[in-house]
Amino acid sequence: MSDPLAPPPPPPPAPSGGTSAIDIIAGIILGLAATIAAFAAYQGALADGNSLEGYTQSTQHLSDANFFYNASSQQFVRDQQLFTAFATAANTPGQEQVAEYIRTALMDENLQDAVDWWAATEDAVTPFDDLEGNPYVDAAGAEADAQQTAAEEAFAEGAEANEVGDRFELAGVILAITLFFGGIATLIGSPKIAWVLMGVAAVTLLSGAGLVVSAMGA
Repeated sequence: MSDPLAPPPPPPPAPSGGTSAIDIIAGIILGLAATIAAFAAYQGALADGNSLEGYTQSTQHLSDANFFYNASSQQFVRDQQLFTAFATAANTPGQEQVAEYIRTALMDENLQDAVDWWAATEDAVTPFDDLEGNPYVDAAGAEADAQQTAAEEAFAEGAEANEVGDRFELAGVILAITLFFGGIATLIGSPKIAWVLMGVAAVTLLSGAGLVVSAMGA
C-alpha cells in the first residue's frame, strides 16, 4: 500500500525522436519554398506582361505591314499606268508634249529617274525591271517588309516570354507541393515517415528552385 504523503513520481522523459530537428528543418524548407514561390509568382506575372506586350506589338507591326503593302501595290499600279500613258504618247506622232507633260507633271521624281534609266538602258523593257542600276525605289514595299520583320521578331519575343512565364508557373506548382509535404511532416507522429516527407519536400524545393534559376537565365 502506497504512502499518501509520498511525493508524486517524476514525469516520464520526453521521447527522443528528433522531432525538434524536423521542426527546424521544416521551418527552413517551408520558409525557402514560400519565398521562392512568391518570387516565381512575381517573375511569372512580369513574363506574362512581356508576352502580352510582344504579341500586341506584333499585331500592330503586322497591321502596319498590311497598310504599307497596300500602299505599295497602289503606287505600283499608278506608276505602271503613268508609264503606259507616257510610252504611248511618246511613240505617237504629235503627242510629244503630252508625253513630256506626263513625265514632268504627273510622275514623281522616283518614277522620272526610273524612266530616264529605262530610256538609257538597252536591256530594260520597263522602268520596273529588276536590273542592276535601276533607280526605281518601292519605299512603301520596303517599309512593309521592315514592319513584317518587326512583327515576326515581336511575336518571337512574346512567345519566348510566354515560355518563361510557364516555367515560373510550373515552379510555383512544384513549390506548392513542397509546402504541402513540409507542412504534413510536422504533423506526423512517426519520425521515420516525417523524415521521408521532409525528403520529398527537399527534392521538390530543389526542383522548383532549379526551374526558377533556369527561367531567370532564359
